Amino acid sequence: MYGNRHLYCIRTLPKKSNIFYTGFTSNLIKRFHDHNSFNLTGFTVKHRPWIVFYTEINIYPEKKS
Repeated sequence: MYGNRHLYCIRTLPKKSNIFYTGFTSNLIKRFHDHNSFNLTGFTVKHRPWIVFYTEINIYPEKKS
């Protein structure tokens, strides 16, 4: 895996529960919207709403020749 990748950490709103989730993506904005979407199923959809509290960009540097 090379190229622009984002490490992100999200958590539920403090007054709901204190659940954390970590993931990797090449499109942070789309992925964040997916976690809060009503159109998808899965763990994070069950615990929405989520907020992003940490990100890193370029987790995987370009391949050296």
